Amino acid sequence: MTQQPNSALVPDLQKGDLLFQLRKGGEQEWATSRLFAGHNGMALNHVAMVRSSGELVEAVMPKVQTITLNQFIGKSVCDGLGRPCILVARLKSPWLPLVDKALAFVDEQLHIPHNDGVSSEDHAQSDIGGRICYCSDLVLEAFRLANKGEPIFPEAGSHPALLSSSNRLDVIRVIGQLPARQAASEQLV
Repeated sequence: MTQQPNSALVPDLQKGDLLFQLRKGGEQEWATSRLFAGHNGMALNHVAMVRSSGELVEAVMPKVQTITLNQFIGKSVCDGLGRPCILVARLKSPWLPLVDKALAFVDEQLHIPHNDGVSSEDHAQSDIGGRICYCSDLVLEAFRLANKGEPIFPEAGSHPALLSSSNRLDVIRVIGQLPARQAASEQLV
């Protein structure tokens, strides 16, 4: 049997789509995934935005950067069947016209250091001065600025799981069996 490329798992992506994942990593990633429940209680700790066919943009140490869809998929935790755990969401139609302006902002942020204890001097390069702290901050700020300074995700705090639950997004596809959020006080077995 021929194995299909990773990108075939996520067909028909559009510019501006948001890909949420339970990202592999160390204790910081696991702690982040236990803070809040995402869409339908899912454990999610990272989000990236589709920039073009097969290319995403994300804020991840050490900077805002582009990444291929296959690289993104490769950084996802896999379920018991070996499928990456990813949720694909799209802005509802009233907000789709904001995508191009949001992506223009994101492009301006490329290669600016990601805020994880970096100095304010580093953020002087950015028009938003230090507000990009996490991957979800990049998305929230991009769409806020595209919407003339008004947040389009007012209910979403700065966490990918909260953003994934926004009523302004349609869930297009869930890949793999995303686990439910586990409280930080529970032991991981």
